[in-house]
Amino acid sequence: MLFRALLLGLAFLPSITLAQTDCSRLGRDPIEMVLFESHAAIAIMDRKAEVLTYREAIPGSDLLADTTVHAANFPLRFRWGDQERIMTWEGPLPGLADLTAGNSFRATAQIAENGKAAGTMTVTVQVVGPTEIAIRDCTYPVVEMQVTHETDSGPGPVVVRKWLHLPSLIVLGSDVQQNGKTTENRVSQILYKAN
Repeated sequence: MLFRALLLGLAFLPSITLAQTDCSRLGRDPIEMVLFESHAAIAIMDRKAEVLTYREAIPGSDLLADTTVHAANFPLRFRWGDQERIMTWEGPLPGLADLTAGNSFRATAQIAENGKAAGTMTVTVQVVGPTEIAIRDCTYPVVEMQVTHETDSGPGPVVVRKWLHLPSLIVLGSDVQQNGKTTENRVSQILYKAN
């Protein structure tokens, strides 16, 4: 509950402009938390090579979810409350070095929820290419991608246009299309761990 209060409290703090910060910190210094324009926030729990684990509050509940994702596109595990969903991908997954303009990938995973088979997930990634995204006074190099998530038990495909900062594995912006609705989300602030 304390973590959720911290997440929500930080999301509503008056913004600290990145102009007061060294823009080169992203990808160089360890990240504590990422705040979004939507007032969502994620806390970075762990980073190992191409795998990132983060924690976020689940909207409309008091639960926190831990998400582990490979190369920003392929979820490996979700944990919330006493629930756990694990994705076992068929074959090797593309890595960050594969996220170059014109490349596309399709991978399918078996989903297990609390140890029981729960269907499949297919992720299709189309790499548009390098571009830049501005967050306040800083401009960052990103890779633009279109990622489609489909499950055999879901409400239909979810299509996400995302802008990934490769060195940090942080998605700095996304446009999510689902059920005819598009939701835009951009990073508003990045908080770094104290030295």
